[in-house]
Amino acid sequence: MTKLILFIALFISIAANAAQNFGKKIEPLKKSSGSLSFTVQYMESANFLDVNFSIYGNQFVTNPNGEVLTPTYLALYNKETDQLITPWALAAVPTSAVLPDFTLSLKVPVPKDSRTKLAIRSMRKTVVLVAVRADAGNIQPTGYLDLAELCSTSPGNIQSLDTGDIGCP
Repeated sequence: MTKLILFIALFISIAANAAQNFGKKIEPLKKSSGSLSFTVQYMESANFLDVNFSIYGNQFVTNPNGEVLTPTYLALYNKETDQLITPWALAAVPTSAVLPDFTLSLKVPVPKDSRTKLAIRSMRKTVVLVAVRADAGNIQPTGYLDLAELCSTSPGNIQSLDTGDIGCP
């Protein structure tokens, strides 16, 4: 009986970790000032959420001659509920080869509907999922930007346009 309980606990632990396989952690580009190159602006009263970040291509590109990263998809994901907040959406990325030292700026497409308020309210539990060279029929993340962590480490990059408050709600 004890072995069965241990097996079930191990299985649940593995399943929980497998459910949150987001690929590799993406770090926003660091500006010469030392601050990170990402911004989040939100206005809950207008169903508005704007998430932008810049990274070096080397976070996805290994070939020194460059690689094509299209199609690239982005989505917001709640780590606590283990669910997508926003659907996967195509990101605007160059269609030509991206070099490892190329700066890639990404903007998360967020629909202006009830999911926006959910995304704003759950920012402290959210990651931005990135799927590079994804198959539209079976999108799987290849990397993630941890908004929940950035809420703690870089609150000055996050602002409410309703109140002017700085940091995650």
